[in-house]
Amino acid sequence: MVKLKGKSRKILIIDDEKIISDMLSDYFEMEGYRVMVASSGMEGLARAKEFKPDLITLDLDMTGMDGFDVLNDLKRCDFTRDIPVLILSVDERKSSRQKVLEMGAQEYLIKFLSLNMLTEKVKKYLRCNLLRLCFIK
Repeated sequence: MVKLKGKSRKILIIDDEKIISDMLSDYFEMEGYRVMVASSGMEGLARAKEFKPDLITLDLDMTGMDGFDVLNDLKRCDFTRDIPVLILSVDERKSSRQKVLEMGAQEYLIKFLSLNMLTEKVKKYLRCNLLRLCFIK
């Protein structure tokens, strides 16, 4: 279990593709993280407030509320604005990447990249968030 002062680090996966969210969930749990999955944007926003994750992975192309809207709401809310968000998308357009980075996402990763690379990014932003929290307190 990946821990911070006695508690497991938590990751929220927001993705409407069950195969993807199950794969990520299984992988992160094997790596020692506590994981919660949301299958829609609205569910993701609710779970982010309830679960208080240390990091969120977010798909852009979802039915209903898309990832752009979810990211916008996450970054506007006092409870979630400082949670690192990694975008996982099949959209390879530079304009989408630039837009979400300007909106406050930490990374824009193309889906189906290596899980090792994803794990490196997750650990990087969990460490950065931990350091930020230590300086705030």
